[in-house]
Amino acid sequence: MQLSSTLLYLSCALGTGAQASFYAAISQYSQLSNFTSFYENNFPLASLLLTNSSTEPHTILVPNNDAFAKYERDNGYSITALSTTELTSLIQYHVLVGRLSSANFSESRGLTAPSLLVGEQYNNRSAGAALSANFSDPASANGQVVFIQSGLQSSSKKFRVRGAGLQSLEVRSGLSSDANLTALDGIWDGGMFQMIDQFLTLPEHCSTTIRNSGLSSFDSAITRAGIWDDLDDSANYTCIGPTDAAFANAQHPENNLNNSALESAMKMHTFPQVLYTNFLEDGQVYLSDNELKIRVTVKEGEVWFNDAKVVSPNVITNNGVVHVVDKVMSSLEDLSASTSASAVPSPTSTGAPSKSGAAILAFPDVKLGLFVLLAFVLTL
Repeated sequence: MQLSSTLLYLSCALGTGAQASFYAAISQYSQLSNFTSFYENNFPLASLLLTNSSTEPHTILVPNNDAFAKYERDNGYSITALSTTELTSLIQYHVLVGRLSSANFSESRGLTAPSLLVGEQYNNRSAGAALSANFSDPASANGQVVFIQSGLQSSSKKFRVRGAGLQSLEVRSGLSSDANLTALDGIWDGGMFQMIDQFLTLPEHCSTTIRNSGLSSFDSAITRAGIWDDLDDSANYTCIGPTDAAFANAQHPENNLNNSALESAMKMHTFPQVLYTNFLEDGQVYLSDNELKIRVTVKEGEVWFNDAKVVSPNVITNNGVVHVVDKVMSSLEDLSASTSASAVPSPTSTGAPSKSGAAILAFPDVKLGLFVLLAFVLTL
């Protein structure tokens, strides 16, 4: 829909003060010309940005020209083909609460930033005390989040600076989608704006996210355990998802454990609360879905849950988050009772967990008997 002349006039008129309107501000960047036209020709978008009643400033993640081409290439249709409802949800997700500049992005552990995206379809979660404490109005933190950090997919990536002092990071949204962010530190009268190279992806259910992330063995284990409905339908959940290689190293428990034992093991990998990694502290202990104690270790920017190291953090789901880990997690009880107990770091230790030890011992309340012996023989 064409932006009304009255609203466009209002948008530009707001720029006559000390700071420019959003429309006037982004018009100064040639690489944002597609979004400028998109904004000008879409009343729902302009209305959202101009009439929001929040007392908090906002930071808008503005897709650059390449993002429009990528969206059409990936989906087979233009972003303008979306319905008003779909478009509104997508744009809400690009509007972050707070004035976020490049200075906010320097934290090595990353930044969890809430958006204006609400509604159970995409945001079946609520902000915890740690996230809410960052805002004068705690309710403003209840929108779905993105996670911003340097080098989400590879620890070898470093915080980097492009020409003219432009910093580049990654923004993680739904389905493990990572957009590159260039810190323009653009200013408009409602806050700030930064540039990204693709549209964000709206979060999906946990099951859809796990399958899209290539965690086939974890998906099979949760399916056999019969707990997908709880994980998808309940609010505020964290899943610790071992990779397929992790399940293979644990002798494929998704195939070899009985249903009861597998359910217990998988519930140990889920938490009825949302745990973003930048709020985790070394030595914290959380209770899993079956009330087993899980200890967090944070060393040199890396995170472990018991003996499982996080290799891909903060995969956003509609009701929480998934952390991909490098092994099937062992319970603290099993670790302390085995020779691999020394591999679990304490809050004061200086080393990372060892990869030694039989991961098949990870499952609580299971008498493995001959199965453990067979697993041991197979590893020889």
